[in-house]
Amino acid sequence: MLLDHMYIAALVTRIQNNDSNAFAELYALTYQKEYNFACNYLKDPVLAQDALQETYIRAYKNIARLKEARLFVSWLHSINFRVCYTMLEKKKNTLENLGDESYHNIVDSNPSNNPESQTIQQNELSEMQGFLAKLPSKERQAITMRYINQMTLEDIARVMECSLSSVKRYLVNGRKVMKTYMNERRT
Repeated sequence: MLLDHMYIAALVTRIQNNDSNAFAELYALTYQKEYNFACNYLKDPVLAQDALQETYIRAYKNIARLKEARLFVSWLHSINFRVCYTMLEKKKNTLENLGDESYHNIVDSNPSNNPESQTIQQNELSEMQGFLAKLPSKERQAITMRYINQMTLEDIARVMECSLSSVKRYLVNGRKVMKTYMNERRT
């Protein structure tokens, strides 16, 4: 689903002028995309809902400070990314403290009508999550945002607060490492 950034910018301006109905509309327009990102990043639909609640609370509290309304979608996504990153780090630390090293192997819970294809899909997803988990943090974040969430390089650079060339470097390095892992698995 493509978002109409001009319409969203107009909603942001209305919100900044104390139109509370505009925030409800903005939420409805952006929720699904942000929820999909949170689910992909956190691998937990319930935790993703918690992340979205925190994301939209922060956005609502700070929207008056947003100077360029047309950048709302990127700004919201950067809030979501930071919330998800923090939640995942807390979850990871909690599981590691309990001695559970399997936090990277959480299986996606999308139902399928065909048990055989569901098992294959879960095995492939688990394997890809394992490959992603082995990547350095910056490469993993860049690959997740680019290929799972289909973000532009410019948006990734804004969210990660780095240069466009750094994003490209993270993607190239991440793809090389992933390819190496996949080749090792096949041999």
